[in-house]
Amino acid sequence: MPAGEWNVGVIVNRKGARVRGFSVGFALFYEADDIWDPEPDPDLIEFPQYIPSDIWRIDRTAGRARFRTVWEDGHRTVAQRLGPPNLIDDGWDDESEWQHAVWRLGARLLIVAQGDDITTYSLYDEASLQVIDYPDDRPIPTGWDLHSLLMGSGQE
Repeated sequence: MPAGEWNVGVIVNRKGARVRGFSVGFALFYEADDIWDPEPDPDLIEFPQYIPSDIWRIDRTAGRARFRTVWEDGHRTVAQRLGPPNLIDDGWDDESEWQHAVWRLGARLLIVAQGDDITTYSLYDEASLQVIDYPDDRPIPTGWDLHSLLMGSGQE
């Protein structure tokens, strides 16, 4: 959903009947690491075809370490306002390159996430700020359970 110069992802329950959160991306990472992934063309301004906003800056030389640094900057920015996160989750397996910082705010979770950018069908990895309804009497999910929650399942 466009919101000014940015896109805001609206998270609904499985039946689409109730909004239960939102997501705002603040960084994308692309790495052709699969034989089916298109290789970046340095002459192509918008590669791959989707860039969320004209105000995004593109650094074609930035690697995974720079993407991690941008996520850490986002995490620190939120931590300056809310204090340390209730949980830092570093993925669902030993090979995961994603991190999530999670704060519980009553019946909501605020998450500075690295994960799939579903707008591009996961062609990019995305760093985002997400707010999701989540019962305050349940433990904060980790690993694949957190991934499922961020992808729109795992809670009605």
